[in-house]
Amino acid sequence: MAGHNSAQGKGGSGGRIDALEELHADGVPLVGVDVSDAFLQDINLSRANLLRANFRAADVRGGNLDGAQMQYVDLASANLRDAILRNTDLRNATLQDADLTAANLSEADLGGVNLAKADLRNSDFRNTKWQKIEAIKLAPTYLGSRMRPQIF
Repeated sequence: MAGHNSAQGKGGSGGRIDALEELHADGVPLVGVDVSDAFLQDINLSRANLLRANFRAADVRGGNLDGAQMQYVDLASANLRDAILRNTDLRNATLQDADLTAANLSEADLGGVNLAKADLRNSDFRNTKWQKIEAIKLAPTYLGSRMRPQIF
């Protein structure tokens, strides 16, 4: 059937996850996409172009955003527990109040990022670029974070 995709006929978040993954697989840039408040658990958007996307309060637990372009993305209050953000370009992103517990941020670029009140416990920061970070006030990091950034 022409125009049929795996998201058709699926209700709720399953269809949204499939649609986003399919668009990304087809090489469609997801610049400026608004998925605020969406349930996107375990989504795979590895190496996606998500410049200026809105993930505010989205549930992206276990999501794979490895190598994604996420400059100026709004991730405020997003749930990114156990997410893979390895080698992701998060420059100037807003991660205020985000839950990054046990997230993999190794080799990510966090220049200009706002991490105020973000939960960074047990996250992986190996080789993370922290230069010019915007804010990290009141962000719980605890000693469980691997390779705590040198800015503390």
